Amino acid sequence: MAEITLSALSVCIQAVDDLIIKYDDLLTSGTEEDLNDLQMIILSYEKIALELKKAYKKEWEPTINLPSYEELMEGRQDRWSD
Repeated sequence: MAEITLSALSVCIQAVDDLIIKYDDLLTSGTEEDLNDLQMIILSYEKIALELKKAYKKEWEPTINLPSYEELMEGRQDRWSD
């Protein structure tokens, strides 16, 4: 597995969440043909978001100068609450 810092993971988590929100918003304005594609894109990003969450929570420690996953997602929708 490739090495990645928690700092990079935190940015990825927020970026993927922003993309999920963007595509969710597009679901309301797309054509029926677009809806299937958008749903597949959202599903792909949601799977990635879950992987990122697991990786972040596995490596994060209270002594690290980065927020916990819960703090990172504060004000955002956590689709996979523990």
